Amino acid sequence: MTTRASLAATVFCLAALAESAPPALADEGMWTFDNLPRERLARVHGFTPDDAWLTRLQRAAVRFGRGGSGSFVGSHGLVLTNHHVVAGGLQRLEATHPGLIERGFLAAGPDDELPLPNLEIRALIGTRDVTAAIAAAVERAGEDPAARARARAAAAARLVEQAEDGDDVRAEFVELYEGAQSWIYRYRVWDDVRLVWVPEQAAANFGGDPDNFTYPRHDLDAALVRVWKDGRPVDAADHLVFADGPVPTGALVFVAGHPGNTDRLQTVAQLRWARDRRLPESLEGLRTLREAIARYAARGADEARKAQMPAFFVDNAIKSIEGRLGALRDEHAFGLREDQERELRARVAADPELARTIGDPWTTIERFLAERGDELLRLRRRSQLTSPWIRSMSWAMQLVLMPRQRALPEDERLPGYRESELARRQRRMLAPVPVFADLEAVMLGHAFARALALLPEDDPARRVVASLGDPAAAARALTTGTTLADPDVRRRLLEGGAEAIAASDDPMIALARRLAPIVEQDARFERDVVDAALDPAREAVGRARFAIYGTSAYPDATGTLRLAFGRVEGYPMNGTLAPPRTTLFGLFDRSLGFDRRPPWALPDRFWERRDRLDLATPVNFVCSCDIVGGNSGSPVVDREGRLVGLIFDGNIESLANTYVFDPERSRAVAVSAQYILQALDKLYDAGDLAVELRGGPQAPR
Repeated sequence: MTTRASLAATVFCLAALAESAPPALADEGMWTFDNLPRERLARVHGFTPDDAWLTRLQRAAVRFGRGGSGSFVGSHGLVLTNHHVVAGGLQRLEATHPGLIERGFLAAGPDDELPLPNLEIRALIGTRDVTAAIAAAVERAGEDPAARARARAAAAARLVEQAEDGDDVRAEFVELYEGAQSWIYRYRVWDDVRLVWVPEQAAANFGGDPDNFTYPRHDLDAALVRVWKDGRPVDAADHLVFADGPVPTGALVFVAGHPGNTDRLQTVAQLRWARDRRLPESLEGLRTLREAIARYAARGADEARKAQMPAFFVDNAIKSIEGRLGALRDEHAFGLREDQERELRARVAADPELARTIGDPWTTIERFLAERGDELLRLRRRSQLTSPWIRSMSWAMQLVLMPRQRALPEDERLPGYRESELARRQRRMLAPVPVFADLEAVMLGHAFARALALLPEDDPARRVVASLGDPAAAARALTTGTTLADPDVRRRLLEGGAEAIAASDDPMIALARRLAPIVEQDARFERDVVDAALDPAREAVGRARFAIYGTSAYPDATGTLRLAFGRVEGYPMNGTLAPPRTTLFGLFDRSLGFDRRPPWALPDRFWERRDRLDLATPVNFVCSCDIVGGNSGSPVVDREGRLVGLIFDGNIESLANTYVFDPERSRAVAVSAQYILQALDKLYDAGDLAVELRGGPQAPR
């Protein structure tokens, strides 16, 4: 069943359940830990977690880098997450351990655990409401919108700096309720993360892209890493313990993770712009990039291996955007969002004082997008030229920008280039990372071709690209001519500063020197024009919602720690019912049904050791918890706080979760804790890890 069809089928149910949108329906919501709907939990589920339960879960939950979730599952720093969450780190390890992704890995002991370069894990240790401080800074800036935007950014940056404590404690500025609330979140950060166990790609991503965002599923999308500090595993007293048995159908479960972002509080004008302009263009670009990567992978076995991870992430992004577009193009679902906005605006209009304070931000946003939407798209198109997917180009741009930004006052710098942030940026840049020049040439050539096709002839970035000649040939010359893949070269350029950058004859550095002024100009435009216009309007909408509904509504996801809850239950699908869980019986059956051919081919060990397995063991299960991208790796726990599963995906209907939650059909898909335990014990000869996950002592292997 498509997302479009499922939304149409349930929209009338949703509309009937609520006169106004913000109060969450059924088990909807990604709640902050300090604002759970306790009364609803008690009324509907007969359970309310106490403070000790919540504190333990919060301390166990972690975030990987800028996206992805996990949890401490052992007292000696053991962390559970998804295979695909650490996929970037696995790709980097391929340089020294060829074939690791295909074969999987199990450390023989702590000394054999593999450091994962450029990977950090952070755990939330505190939050502080700074709404009043931000508002005061903005008011002091006067009435000029650009000045107010700069004041807001500067105040947020100062508050972040004040909250940090060396490299171990970092802070982030977080806006909730579309800016109606401002917070500082403080994190304990570790950057010595080592790989303990990861299954083969064929087991972790069983079914590949055809099965992605679908259900029933049969994936072992799991990985174990360990966090180290000062040469020893960290102490994680507040860790989760695996449940003794499978979670039953109908059981109440909770998901603690870091959902990336949702747009459920955006205005209809913003959603319409995303539907009609932004998302279709993004989808077209991803599809053509996927075609280019596929042509590259078809050259040979080595190219196919190098393209494996980029292809996976591009395929994932394509399917995700297709689902989001389907939700926005569904006339019933979009009509529901229009009804919600009309309801909110009517309630604001009915309160003269609130109406005077709020004004008409909805029209402000609509007019800005109509008048300056083309410029917004141009910003996005130009940004693709320095995409982090193309490592050599990304390094070059950072190397060029660092001395340029250091010459500016702190408050005028780009995000990520303040003094407190530069040291971390430099460390990440100097980490040894494999670079596949031929693959980078394909992706850079695609970026050049898109710039030439989409940007107007008078665009400064397009003129730079056009001067290079044929996109594919220029990309090959740049990626083969650059020496930035060598960490020592990057180090010398960093240490040499502006003089070394100016004197460098590296072709990628030369290109970055030409593009850097455009990048800086775009950043200033985004802050002084886009943010200056949209942020006050967006915040006014948020204040209106907050004034009417308060904290009875949950905020949009922001990549910060949230708690969702629901039940383990199937759902209507294709004229029948999807089961709550799949089993090892189904795993082998699905592989045989496709003649054991990729992407449904299992690793040999599964067939060789099949007789050791309890084939009735649950493999994956679904629950009605509200999740979105970024929840990957989130622990699923029961009422007792025991780990019963590991979120790794959602069904196809859940792709609409960015904009609207469908409680009847949207499902989170999790790896069963019992499958992980049995796989470690029976398939990977890692029974000691299984003992540790059950709460036993760490044992050397």
